[in-house]
Amino acid sequence: MHLLCNNITTVVYMNKFGGCNICLNWVMKKIFNFTQTHGITLLARHLPSDLNGQADQLSCLLPQHKWSVHLSIFQALNCCWGPHLVDCMALKSNALLPQFNSRFWEHNMEVVNTLLQPWQGENNWVVLPVVLLLVIARLLC
Repeated sequence: MHLLCNNITTVVYMNKFGGCNICLNWVMKKIFNFTQTHGITLLARHLPSDLNGQADQLSCLLPQHKWSVHLSIFQALNCCWGPHLVDCMALKSNALLPQFNSRFWEHNMEVVNTLLQPWQGENNWVVLPVVLLLVIARLLC
């Protein structure tokens, strides 16, 4: 699998399976173990932002708290690794599960700000905005 990224540090961490940051090394170890278990070869390559106009343009179309995946993708992944209990970063309009957490208050949601909740003991669904990768890495460390 090829990962094209405009962040050089990310490319180095992915290809060397770590670096100087202990928390990020822990995340990379998890990624490495997952790829090894599932027979996935992961190679990251740098793609300068000026050559990545289409992706940069697409990332600006939708506010990051409204990201989701297509229902068919969710269903396939839920078949493999589910059942998932809570859609951790959703809105009522894009939640893929009956129980969902939201960044903002919404009717019928479980909690506001899933980052303040314990994640242990549940198999939850998360479509993570890229800007939260470091926050999640710190949360898991």
